[in-house]
Amino acid sequence: MVLGDLKNNGHFFNCPSGFFYFDKEERRAFPLRDDIGFAAVINKRYGINPKEYGFKRVLADLQSEASTNGATTEIRRLAHYDRRTNCLYVSQFNGSMCKLDGKSVTEVDNGTDNVFFFDDVRAWEPYEYLPRALRGELDRQLIESVNFENSTLSVTEQRLFLKLWLMGVFFGNIQPTKIILLLLGEQGSGKTSALRRIQKFIFGSKVNLLSIEKEKPDGFVATITSDPIALFDNLDERISWLPFNLSRLATGVTFPRRQLYTTNEKVEFPGVSWLGITARSVDFMQSQPDLPDRTLVLKVDRLVDKKPEDELLCDVEVHRNAMWSELLDELNRIVHYLGQNRQSESVQFRMADFASLALKIATVWGRRPEVEGAFKKLEQAQAELVLEGDPISLMLKIWLADAANHGRNVSAGVLFSELGTVAKQNNSQWPFANAKMLAHRLRQLQTALKEQFKVEVSEDSHAKQNLYRFWPKGVGGVPEMATATSTVDRPEGVDASSSTCEPSSEPADPEQPSSDCQPSEQGPELEVLKTA
Repeated sequence: MVLGDLKNNGHFFNCPSGFFYFDKEERRAFPLRDDIGFAAVINKRYGINPKEYGFKRVLADLQSEASTNGATTEIRRLAHYDRRTNCLYVSQFNGSMCKLDGKSVTEVDNGTDNVFFFDDVRAWEPYEYLPRALRGELDRQLIESVNFENSTLSVTEQRLFLKLWLMGVFFGNIQPTKIILLLLGEQGSGKTSALRRIQKFIFGSKVNLLSIEKEKPDGFVATITSDPIALFDNLDERISWLPFNLSRLATGVTFPRRQLYTTNEKVEFPGVSWLGITARSVDFMQSQPDLPDRTLVLKVDRLVDKKPEDELLCDVEVHRNAMWSELLDELNRIVHYLGQNRQSESVQFRMADFASLALKIATVWGRRPEVEGAFKKLEQAQAELVLEGDPISLMLKIWLADAANHGRNVSAGVLFSELGTVAKQNNSQWPFANAKMLAHRLRQLQTALKEQFKVEVSEDSHAKQNLYRFWPKGVGGVPEMATATSTVDRPEGVDASSSTCEPSSEPADPEQPSSDCQPSEQGPELEVLKTA
C-alpha cells in the first residue's frame, strides 16, 4: 500500500550517488536510507514510526523498488548546467530553484525539466531572489575583503581568480577536473574567515568549515563524493593518504566505496566537491609533486587592522539575499554567452576545464587579456609551490652561478656528485643516497623546474640514460643540442627503442625510486662517481 501510494505521488531513482525518492508534495528528494526527513514523511502519512520494525520492512521494499525500477536520472546538488538547452538551474534549498536561460531568472519548482535537487534542508538555509537588488555587495563582502599580498600574482589578479573560482562552482558538472582553491598565509591573515564567509553566503549560518581526521580517510572520501562544496581549514599536517586523494579529486577519477545495504559489493563514486583549503605551508602536498599543478594558490598577508569576525559574518547574513541576486544575474550573463559561444577554448593550462570556462567568463567581463596573463603567472606560482624548500632547486641556483655550467650536458650521476658537493659546501641537506633517486626526483620535478630554469632533457641512446642541460631564466643564446636527440620525459636506464614507462597510479614517494621504470645498474654516471 505504501509503495503504491508513493509511486503515484513521486519518483524513485537509482543513480550513481545512491537510491532516492522524489516527493511531489514536498518538492524534495530523499535518500532511501535511515534519513530523519524521509522517516518523518512516512510517519506523518502512514503512521509508521521509524523505531518500529515495520518501518525497516517498508524501507527495504522501497530500496528494492528503486534498485529494480528507479529512473537513472542523476540527483543534483546546488547547481546543474544543461548544455543541450543552455540553462543553469540553481537550488534555493526550499523546494524551488532558479532557472537561468540567459535572458531571465525564473523561480520554478524543484523537478522542473526533470532536474531534481537533493538539499540538506537541516543545514542549508533558503534565500530569496531580488530582481532589482543593488550590485557591489558580492565583491565587497567576499572578494575585496580578502587581504591578498602581492606575490607572483598581484592582488588584483588573485581577486580575479577567487571570483572565477566562485563562478566555476556553479558549472561544476561540465568540469570533470576540479581545480583546488588554496588560501596560503600565516596565522592572523584572515584566510579562515575568508573561506567561512563564502560558505555562510552560499549555505547560510548553520554550516561550518570542515577539518580532516587523520585516521579516517573514509570520512574524507564520503564528503568529497557527496558535498557540492567542501571547505577545509588548517591543512598543515602531513597525512599519508591525503595528497593522493586530493590529486584524484582534482583529476576527476572515481572513488571505490562499499554499496549501501550490502556487505562486500563496491561501487565507484565520482568526486563532485569543489574543494577550498586554508594552510600556512604546503607541507601537506609534498609527497604528490603533481598536486600544485592542480591548485589555485592565492597568498594572503597578515592583517594589521582586524575587524571582529562576528561583524563580518553578520554583514554577510544581512546582505545575503542581495548577494545571491547579484550572483544569479552574473551567472545569467555567463549562460547567455555560453549559448552564443558553444565551442571550447583552446588552452595550454594543465587544468583545462577551469581555464576554458574562466576565459569565457573573462570575455563576458571584458578582462580576457588580463586573465590570460594571470594564467601564465599562475603556472609560475604553482612551480614555486613544488620547489619550495626543495634541495634540487636550491642547489641548482648555486651551481648555475658558475657560467661554465650553463648548457652543460650532464647525467644524473654528474648532477648527483656536483650538486651533492655544493650542498656539503653550503651546509645544506642532500637527501639523495644515489644517482637513481636523484633521477627519479628530476623526472617528478621536470615541469616545475622548467618554470624556474631553462631546461632541456635529451636521451643518450648509447648509454641508455637521460642527459640534462640547465640555464638560469633570462639567459639568452641557448645553443642547439649537438649530440643528443630530444625525448619525452623518461627515467634513467630505459631504452626508448624497447621499453615504455607508464605513470603509476599510486602516490609518488620522493624518497624512493619509481617501481615502474628502474634505471640501469651500470652506466657512465657510475664511472663519473669513481673518477670523482
